[in-house]
Amino acid sequence: MCDGALGVIVLTNARDPQTLNATLALLGEFTQIAPDASLAVGITMTDEVEAFLVPPFRDALVAEGFRIPVMRVDARSATQITFLVKSLLCYRYTSATS
Repeated sequence: MCDGALGVIVLTNARDPQTLNATLALLGEFTQIAPDASLAVGITMTDEVEAFLVPPFRDALVAEGFRIPVMRVDARSATQITFLVKSLLCYRYTSATS
C-alpha cells in the first residue's frame, strides 16, 4: 500500500478453496495498516466454479465486520475493473457522508 492511497481492492480467485479465509486475512491486514482506507473485493474465475455464489461470500465478510463492495470481475476486462474502482470510490464517499 502506498501513501495517499484512497483504498484497497483485494482480487481473489473463486477456484481457490481457501479464498474466503485468504480474503479475510488480507482485509484484516490492510485494516491494520490503513484503518481509514476504503476496501473492496473483486472475485475472479467465478465462471469456472459453478457452485460459487457471491451472496454467501459477501455475508461471511459482513459477519466479520467488512461491509464493503464485493463483486464478480474478469480481471482482464478494463471496464469491469474500472467499475470495481468506481464502487470503491463511491463507497468511500458515501461512507464519509453517513
